[in-house]
Amino acid sequence: MASIVDEAVNGSPAAAWDAIARRVADWAESASLPLRDVVVLVPFLQLLAPARRAFAAVGTWLPRVETTRTLTASMGPALPRGSGELGWGFAHDTLLAMQALSRQPWVADWPRRDPRGFAQAGARVVAVAEELMTAAGSVPPADRADWWQRARDLLRPLAGPGGKERLLAQVALEWAARSGGDATDRLFALRPAGWVVVAAGGDDALADALLQHGTVPALRIRTDVDPAQPFADFPLASAAPAFHVCDGFEDEASAAAAQILAHIERGETPVALIAQDRVLVRRIRALLERQGVVLRDETGWKLATTRAGASIMAILLAVRRDAAADTWLDWLKSAPFGATRASALESLEAAARKAQLAEASAFARLDLEPGAAALLVEATAIVSALARPSRRSFVEWLDALAAALEQSGALVRLRDDAAGRQALTALGLDPPLEPDRRAQLAADLEPITLAEFTRWVDELLEHETFRPPDPVDASANPVPAEVIVTPLARAMLRPFAAAVLPGADDRRLGGGVAADSLLANVTRRALGLAEPPSLRDAELLAFAQLLRLPRVTLLRRRADGADPLGDSVFVERLSLALAARGGLGDWPDPRRDRVVDAAPVRKGAPSVPAARLPRKL
Repeated sequence: MASIVDEAVNGSPAAAWDAIARRVADWAESASLPLRDVVVLVPFLQLLAPARRAFAAVGTWLPRVETTRTLTASMGPALPRGSGELGWGFAHDTLLAMQALSRQPWVADWPRRDPRGFAQAGARVVAVAEELMTAAGSVPPADRADWWQRARDLLRPLAGPGGKERLLAQVALEWAARSGGDATDRLFALRPAGWVVVAAGGDDALADALLQHGTVPALRIRTDVDPAQPFADFPLASAAPAFHVCDGFEDEASAAAAQILAHIERGETPVALIAQDRVLVRRIRALLERQGVVLRDETGWKLATTRAGASIMAILLAVRRDAAADTWLDWLKSAPFGATRASALESLEAAARKAQLAEASAFARLDLEPGAAALLVEATAIVSALARPSRRSFVEWLDALAAALEQSGALVRLRDDAAGRQALTALGLDPPLEPDRRAQLAADLEPITLAEFTRWVDELLEHETFRPPDPVDASANPVPAEVIVTPLARAMLRPFAAAVLPGADDRRLGGGVAADSLLANVTRRALGLAEPPSLRDAELLAFAQLLRLPRVTLLRRRADGADPLGDSVFVERLSLALAARGGLGDWPDPRRDRVVDAAPVRKGAPSVPAARLPRKL
């Protein structure tokens, strides 16, 4: 085991990277290591560019700058997953988990008695299995068997209080343990000239394991503050962050957008828009796009909330036996074949409203004009083909959904939309699944019902994130973004000119993480899994890193609907730490008041003679 040299680096992101690059070069020279053969691991993908720029400025050989994920990918293609193994994606894994659980003797009639609770249990099994597999990947291959056995010992006994949770955790554990080899095994076999790990936002278990179990010189550079006193070393030369309490949702969105526009006008770009509140950030994004601001969104939003996701779910909901009339009308309005016959669809809806239809099955009893009747016949044929048979194999459901989307014209529209293309790829519809993958799915999954397939599609769209493509100019080159939307944990050590953090309230920033794991905290600690306190510490460290930027604005609103909001505990601690300097700065509102001259509008006069007007309405 090689000795590890620990160093600490503070300061603004630009200064920190300059110091890191010089320190690594000096360390490599003192240890007689060829710098080009040294591997430098940074916490996440967005730090590769600033790290490489800093090393290039030193004027020496450029080391290999990677994340653990990019380094693993560079050493070969991903290991293929075997039949029934974990790792095909959350929605598919949840379906596998539910079918595996239903075969357990202790489950009994749970799926029939409480289908929603049973589906949630399957999702919790997948979440724990993914955590366990990731944690096991941070253990050297030689020690991994002992780690799995220790995990099994920690989950006994299976009776007594919490017995069902431990049984579910046991299923997750055994599933994770047999789910293929770990791609990170390649990293433990790698022998660079030296390892360098840049730590930000807490320690990385895999990176630390590579240092501790390696046989080459290692350097670890910590950039975090002390979690016990996170604001004790706040630079005296820096201006205190500005803080403002807004009147409501729209006021907070307007204030954040105005502050970002003020930074852009002064040339203080790029600006980081921290996505603590995704609904609020989408509103801010809309306000900025109206002003022609170039944004890059690194967080995106759920595919389920896009028009493409809604159109896919619309046809599946229309197929249900108890589908409402409004559900059918919503589907027809979103389907291209319905939109091309606007008058027929309008006539069909008018007839349904006049008859006060509640269920879609009652459409057949309506007396319709020819165009509406033809539209109804075509729609009924599409739905009937998708609905029967009611129990199919998984790949047969995929084929039936693809056929229904094609017949309704939705497939062409989805291919022309960025979110639609991502949804089709995630579903395995376009491009279609390879024959080997289809055969594996057919072997892995038992036949399922329409309700189960619909739930699978819904979960997939809820867990897949759509990120809009970066704007490009006429020559197809990316346009430099003026605003970058990013989560707090991905803003660390990045050379932003300014940052705006809306949602700095006690619910969204530092509010704690609700524990919903099948594993007790003591078990998580013993296995090296993240606990709620450690997750909160990591958020605090990321917040402290953000304050190293030259200009930071913190915003929150007074209430969320009828629920009052208070200052984030992080903001309160920061205010106390800066009390001797006057506390947090006042926010100069950059919004301009516009004076509008009064232009009264006279009442409209009737165009008919007064004698013909009624005396009373």
